[in-house]
Amino acid sequence: MRAGRSFCGHKTGTAFTKPVGPILGQAVDVRQTVRPDRPKFTDRRTGERVDLLFADERPAVDVGQTALDKLFARLADVPTPAGPTPRQIGIPPNAALLPLVEVRRSAPLASAKEPTAPGVHRRKEES
Repeated sequence: MRAGRSFCGHKTGTAFTKPVGPILGQAVDVRQTVRPDRPKFTDRRTGERVDLLFADERPAVDVGQTALDKLFARLADVPTPAGPTPRQIGIPPNAALLPLVEVRRSAPLASAKEPTAPGVHRRKEES
C-alpha cells in the first residue's frame, strides 16, 4: 500500500498519512502527472498549501459520480461487515452523494457550564 492523503481527525491533532490500495495510488499518481500546474492556496484552518478543484476539473468529478452509481448498484446485495446487505438495510442501489455546493467555516460553539445531550433541556437554576 502506498501513502495517501494526509488529514487530521480533529483540529488539534497532527496529520497522518492514510494507506490506500495500489489501484487508488496509481490513479493519484496519474492525476498528479496529468493535472497542469496551478497555484496552491493556503488552507486557513491548517495553514497547509492545498490544490483547489477548478471549474474545468468538475466534469471529471461528475464522471466519478457515474462510476460510484455503478459501484453502489454492484454492492447492493453484498453483505456489510454487520451482516445485512445495503438493500436489506433500505439503502437504494442508486443512492447518490449530495453535491458539495459551498463549505463555510462554522461559528465557534457557545461555551456552557454543563454540556447537554441533544434533546435534553437544562433545569433553570433557582435563585
